Amino acid sequence: MAEPPTNSVSATFHVHDMGEVKDFVGMKVMRNYADKMLTLSNPRHVIALLEAFGMPNFTPNKTQMMSRAKLAKTGENFLPDTNRYAELVGSLLYLSTPTRPDIAFAVGVLSCYKACPEEDHMRAVKGVLWYLRGATRLGIAYGTHKRIRGYVDADWAGDVDARRSTTGFIVTLNGGPVSWASNR
Repeated sequence: MAEPPTNSVSATFHVHDMGEVKDFVGMKVMRNYADKMLTLSNPRHVIALLEAFGMPNFTPNKTQMMSRAKLAKTGENFLPDTNRYAELVGSLLYLSTPTRPDIAFAVGVLSCYKACPEEDHMRAVKGVLWYLRGATRLGIAYGTHKRIRGYVDADWAGDVDARRSTTGFIVTLNGGPVSWASNR
């Protein structure tokens, strides 16, 4: 075995090679050497969410959120104080950050209603779970030799209450996202 360079981590600290990474902080890491692909996913977290919220066998949705859904604060049909809306939105936010940018927009919209959620908001957040039911194994895939690309979109005053827009962007490199956000 060759000596490590003097500026490497192993020159300063004792390190131990534990082999190829298969799991990192709950994320599933898969490498396909033949196709030169690296895939990050989090199917266990999705399955745990579905079970925790009593939805393991529901029919999956094809989209994260209905495209014409106009959620608003109506002041009616508030959920009881014992609801788990904020917990569910927080769990979806955690999922969207490292491995699921496809739900970032929906989670951003739904997080605006954590203070006083209504029944329509809970139906919408469960719709995201139904989408995840059909897309459990999806994740981020990185290949080789693909250009850097950027995409941006806005919903132009989609917030019915404040008449504010939500803008989102994603930057990809080698076919996989490296930066993304959705902001109001």
